[in-house]
Amino acid sequence: GSQGLQQVIDVFGRDYLTIDGELDRQKIAQLVFENKAALGQLESIVHTYVRCEAKKFLEQCRRQNFSAAVLDVPLLIECGWYKEVDLVWLVAVDEQTQIERAMARSGMSQQEVEVRIAAVSYTHLRAHETRHDLVCRLLLEKKKSTNFHFYSP
Repeated sequence: GSQGLQQVIDVFGRDYLTIDGELDRQKIAQLVFENKAALGQLESIVHTYVRCEAKKFLEQCRRQNFSAAVLDVPLLIECGWYKEVDLVWLVAVDEQTQIERAMARSGMSQQEVEVRIAAVSYTHLRAHETRHDLVCRLLLEKKKSTNFHFYSP
């Protein structure tokens, strides 16, 4: 029932809803990962919504005098959001770990995961090619610290 969902319906139609009126993530994913134009349309809707929510989150953190706030945003660099934060940390894993985690999380096959990674992946960007203040290579599972306030869309 959110404004973002209504925008998705306006662009893609009601065929991408479940019987309960929720977004059929599997069906929309199948469309956008096979159609770059559709992916661009969906990203435009989602990025606008996420950016608005992230700004609300940061404002809330400022009002509560948090010493740090973390935006866990996959496309922070590509969307230009890095201009609005003080520090950028790039956290990356090797491609095989990325594939294994995605398969475990989603139940997708390796081939399905590889298609999605190819469609949206910016992992080819290296620290010297973008603006990163700190580069972290994680070999262990990511754990969120309670010392920070996190926003993860």
